[in-house]
Amino acid sequence: MSIYLGIDPGKTGYVCAIDECGTIGWHKTPIFKNVKGGAGYDQVGMWNLIAALAHDGIALAAIETQQPYPSQGGVSNFTTGFGFGLWCMALTGNHVKRIEPRPKEWQRMFFTVPKLKKGQKRPANYVKGYAMSAAQKLFPHETFKISQSGKFDSLLIAEFARRMA
Repeated sequence: MSIYLGIDPGKTGYVCAIDECGTIGWHKTPIFKNVKGGAGYDQVGMWNLIAALAHDGIALAAIETQQPYPSQGGVSNFTTGFGFGLWCMALTGNHVKRIEPRPKEWQRMFFTVPKLKKGQKRPANYVKGYAMSAAQKLFPHETFKISQSGKFDSLLIAEFARRMA
């Protein structure tokens, strides 16, 4: 049976595996606590997770492409890009075919975010609310909280991969 992966590559992200029948499995991004109390990517854990899933037969993986944002700090942008690169390395090293959709590309498949009026600011979690609602409609047996954006994003990215395969 083919498995499709969706990867939300941040430190609080998830890897979602979904098969042809719609069976879902989630894995948090493997991280470790460093001596200063911060978190770092567990590179061996990331590799081992992809290797175990690849053993079961990954047809296609979709990882949300990353880019720097001026509103984020340099360290945050570096960390996000570093995590993205580690996931790409784990997928490539395990011979997993991947696509790298931009956020708006996979989001467009499941929901439309209304444009704001000129001068209107986007409320906190504006897009995440639409993503959570779309995931809930597609998979009504699952429940989500807005704080679990990595979880429902990874599910939608996995479903994107399944439909693109």
